[in-house]
Amino acid sequence: GADRIGRLFGAAIHPTEDLVAIAGSGSPAGEPRPSIWLFEISTGRFVRRIEARGQHVRKLIWADGGRILLAGYGEPGALRAFDLSGRLLYEEMLAGDCLALSFHGDLVASASRDKSLQMYRISGDQFTRTVRVMLEADPLAVDFSPDGARLAVGFYTPGAGSSVYQSRDGQRVLRLRTTFDSDLLRSGDPINKTLSLAWARDGATIVTGGVLDRPGRTEGRLRRFD
Repeated sequence: GADRIGRLFGAAIHPTEDLVAIAGSGSPAGEPRPSIWLFEISTGRFVRRIEARGQHVRKLIWADGGRILLAGYGEPGALRAFDLSGRLLYEEMLAGDCLALSFHGDLVASASRDKSLQMYRISGDQFTRTVRVMLEADPLAVDFSPDGARLAVGFYTPGAGSSVYQSRDGQRVLRLRTTFDSDLLRSGDPINKTLSLAWARDGATIVTGGVLDRPGRTEGRLRRFD
């Protein structure tokens, strides 16, 4: 709705330059049109405006050493990639609310609200989709393991917890669940939802952040899985 226009959702600091990219929700009916804005961090000086080509940017990530800016969009969704000048390098229409880049910068994952998971390999300006699988629930967070071999996905669907998949083929290898996660929730049961997650640097631990809805109150929960 109109009250969401102007909200900031995505921000990404450039890995080598004094530069930050920010974006959020914009209106295609107004001026300027929906945009990604680049600013100098040290001074706040405006550097450049990139035509976002979509209303709701949810996530920004610098890839390929800062040569490529990845943008994930929602409502309606898309995955887009731009160079520093704002030239569009890649575009695919999907609900890209969740976006992750591998540590080595050559793998991209995008999970959609239609329960699909896509993975891509970046080579120069070329994006090649290597995996597309259907997930068991509604994803809200994704993160690659430090070696890029696995991808963790956190689910907003009540009781679904999180899962880990192989990057090479999208096969699920592990489910991360708590005592509050269940496929058979009953009326009045606490409702657990995962909102974010991250791998530890050693690749042996995953930390999830979420909420537990109990009758009459909501609790924030941080959990560690080894």
